[in-house]
Amino acid sequence: MDYGLDLATDDVPLHQARERLEQYRDLGYTSFWTAETSTDDAFTPLTMAASYIPDIKIGTGIVPIFTRGPALLAMTAASLADLAPGRFTLGVGTSSVNIVNRWNGLPFVDPYKRARDTVRFLRKALTGERVEEEYETFAVKGFRLGRGAALPEPYIVLR
Repeated sequence: MDYGLDLATDDVPLHQARERLEQYRDLGYTSFWTAETSTDDAFTPLTMAASYIPDIKIGTGIVPIFTRGPALLAMTAASLADLAPGRFTLGVGTSSVNIVNRWNGLPFVDPYKRARDTVRFLRKALTGERVEEEYETFAVKGFRLGRGAALPEPYIVLR
């Protein structure tokens, strides 16, 4: 059985977290998860964990699709897939009107359509394919990951 731990609930500053992460591994945790609300971003703690513990699985649960553009999200996912081959899960979701609109000043419009379009884009972009597409909620014109096809594709979860 696998056991995962949400790193967002940890009270240790990132610069002091290595020992704590190793303790979690020694207690039997097999994966570390993060989200984006008002503490750390989702990707920095996972990068740190994957670097410190080379066999740990990592994942976002979730990253808001409105606060990161589609290309940036694909680049970040590809980087973590490269750092932790076969061990990274990208969890994406709509987030909330508070985080998207009130905190980041972005319109929170058609969240389910935006989620669908973002996942469609990510599936295509993470293969290394050039994306030239008009989605219902955004358009991408000529984006291609520099190393996309050479990387293991992360598992994508929509929540």
